[in-house]
Amino acid sequence: MDKHPWDHHSDQPYPIRDRAYKKRMKRRHRKDLLKLVLTSLMVFPIALLHFLFNRNTGMQRADASFWLVY
Repeated sequence: MDKHPWDHHSDQPYPIRDRAYKKRMKRRHRKDLLKLVLTSLMVFPIALLHFLFNRNTGMQRADASFWLVY
């Protein structure tokens, strides 16, 4: 029997109900989660500054003749 069976009525597996297994997996992937959080904390200020200082570089408006249909 498959440890994580697939739900045939959905595009997702069935929920894992074994709490001990969930805790083991959380502990096992702590380094990955920490890396994700630290990366997000480093990228967010850079992205925020980029957004604040580059507001005027929006898309150019399309020429009115572009929308005319002949």
